Amino acid sequence: MSPTDFDRLTIFVAAIDEMLREPFFSEDLHESIETVESGLGKKVRAKLCHPAFVKSAILPFRKIWLSSELSTFDGPKGSNDGIRDMVFEHIEQFDLVEKWRLPGLRERYFDDFEMWLSMPPNWDQLPPITQSTRDVIAVWINTEIAHCGRKLGQKKPSSSFERKDFERMCEEIGRERFEYQFHCCMRFVAGMYKQFAQDLAIPLYERLKTQGSTPSFEGKFALKYMPYADTDHNIIYSDHFWHLDKESPSETFDRLLGRNLLSAIGSFLSALFPRKTDAITAVTKCGSLTEILDSHNFTEAIEDPPRETLRGECSSCMSGRPEDVIFFSVYAGGKFQFKTPTTADALSRAFETLRKLYLEGRECQRVKVPEDKWPSSHPFD
Repeated sequence: MSPTDFDRLTIFVAAIDEMLREPFFSEDLHESIETVESGLGKKVRAKLCHPAFVKSAILPFRKIWLSSELSTFDGPKGSNDGIRDMVFEHIEQFDLVEKWRLPGLRERYFDDFEMWLSMPPNWDQLPPITQSTRDVIAVWINTEIAHCGRKLGQKKPSSSFERKDFERMCEEIGRERFEYQFHCCMRFVAGMYKQFAQDLAIPLYERLKTQGSTPSFEGKFALKYMPYADTDHNIIYSDHFWHLDKESPSETFDRLLGRNLLSAIGSFLSALFPRKTDAITAVTKCGSLTEILDSHNFTEAIEDPPRETLRGECSSCMSGRPEDVIFFSVYAGGKFQFKTPTTADALSRAFETLRKLYLEGRECQRVKVPEDKWPSSHPFD
C-alpha cells in the first residue's frame, strides 16, 4: 500500500473512532415514533434526541459519507477511489479474513449496501415514503444541518438538493416522520461503516502498522487531534449520559437489553427466568451461558415439546453476519431448542457482552450521599 493510501486508511480509522464516540450513535439512545389520538384525529408524534447530538454527529459522519473527503467510503460516483475499494484491493494479500468469507463481504459492502441506499426507508412501519435512503440523508445534510443552501455569489447549488427540495419532502412526509427517518437512516449507514471497519479496515490498518507502515503528518494529525482527546491529555468531558451512574440493578439490566444486539439474549433469559431478579443474579454469578444452563438444570429438548408449553421464541440477526443468526424456542420446565447451528455460539457471545457491560455498569454507580449531608465540595463540609 502506498504511503498516500495508508494515510487515507489512517484518517478513515480515526473518523470511525470519532463517529462512534458521538452520543447520537450510542446504543443507549432510543428514539421512537407513534400515532396518537387528538381532537383532530390521529397524529404522528416522534420522540427524538436533542438536535445538538445530531449536529455533532454529522461532523465525523460527513468525513466518511462525502465523496470529496480523503476518508470517503465509496468515493465519487463511477470511480474506485473510496476506502472500500482500497481495502478490498489489499485485504486478500493478508491472512486476515477467511477466503470463503470474502465474496460474501464484498457482496454485503458493495451490492447490498448500494441497494439499501437506493431503497426508500421504512423504519416506522407507516405508509412507505418514496425518497431513497441516500436522498433522505443528503437533503438533510446539504440543506438543513451542515449547510444553508447556496453559498454567497454562487449561481448553482453545490449539491443536487436545494432548500425547496427539503421543504417539498417535509410537506409530503411530515416533519415528524421525515426527521425520524433521517435519524434512522444515518444510524443505519453509520452501523455499516462500523461493521466494515471492524471486519476489514481496522485489521488491515493494524497489520500494516506491524509491517512498518507509518502515517505522514495528515494521518498523525487525524489520530492526535480529533475532537475527543486521548488518555494522554488531562481533559475530562462532561458526560451527556451522567444519569446512567444512578441506576438500580434492574435499570442497568433493562437499559442494556434495550440495545439491538442484546435483544435476543434478553428474550432468551426472560423466557427461562419468570422473575427478572433471578436472571440478574444468574448473569452476575455465572461466567458463561453454559454455566447458567447447567447450574439451573435447563435442558435442550431433542423432540418438539407441546406448542402450548411455549414460553418464548426469537429469530434474529441484528448484525447481518451469518455467524450471528439466532433462532430458538423456550418451553415450560426449563426446556429449549436451538433451531440453527449458529444459535448457541451467537447467544454465548451476546451473553458475554451483556455480562461484561452489566458488571461495568454496576461498578461505575455513584455512592449515595446521606440526605442530611452536604456535598463534599461545600466550603464548610
